[in-house]
Amino acid sequence: MNWDALLAISQGLVYVATATLIGGSFSHWLCLRVFPAASPQVNAWHRRMITAGALLGLVFAVIGYLSFIAGINDSGWRGAFDFELMSFLIFDPPSLVVMAQILLFPVIALVWRWSNKPVGQAILILSLVLIAWSFTLRGHLAQAPVSVQLLLTLHVIAMALWGGALLPLWLAVQQPVSAATTKLLESFGRIAQIFVAILLGSGLVMAFYLLQNLAEFWQSRYGLTLTAKLVVVSLLLLLAAINKFVLVPRLPTAHAQRWLTRTIYAEMLLVMVVFALTAVFTVVIGY
Repeated sequence: MNWDALLAISQGLVYVATATLIGGSFSHWLCLRVFPAASPQVNAWHRRMITAGALLGLVFAVIGYLSFIAGINDSGWRGAFDFELMSFLIFDPPSLVVMAQILLFPVIALVWRWSNKPVGQAILILSLVLIAWSFTLRGHLAQAPVSVQLLLTLHVIAMALWGGALLPLWLAVQQPVSAATTKLLESFGRIAQIFVAILLGSGLVMAFYLLQNLAEFWQSRYGLTLTAKLVVVSLLLLLAAINKFVLVPRLPTAHAQRWLTRTIYAEMLLVMVVFALTAVFTVVIGY
């Protein structure tokens, strides 16, 4: 069994779960602003989305940690349940991360039901921020200054807001397009400019923090993987620009709706590639 590969897959799916929770919560807030009359349906659909995301995150956070333990033990699946080793490593970064995630994923699913109340909203937002912050506890920036770790937290939140909101938008575009649907897409496009700027700015600062010079972008395995990620993000930005400036203004024509459905779907696939590359250079490549 290739434990590093299983750990990377699990980590990638934890990224998907995190994006589902953060992006789904953002999508829920945005949809309620645009479709206030449809709040029961909006609430029910997003509740299912959040529950699925929390369950996905919980399951693969545990699987990823068991893979980490098994990789150290190198004795098959039996070694994954070495509780003596777990207790020895309990204060190591991987253990701290999984403990935080095992606590926070269920909390988010439970608190989300009361997210229409101020206290529930505050706990939900805090829990989502803490989930994003948990990724600073391990990996390349675990020992970085607090300012850099804050940038990583913002980077995770920005990517999750963008990537996690795509599924609800994709489903909305597949329905008959109304003025409210167009307003939803326009609102998303305006707000997305903010978190895309945060995503790019924080990503570039962290890249130059980790790589000592430009040559490392093509001379090291980490740099090559990061370059691949930048290429994919550039494609994402291109599709987002086409959606915002070309397709959304032409709604509700059938031609624009058909192509918008395709481009949002392509964005979702590219987001999955970004998560996969991030998991690979966090877990497998190292630095």
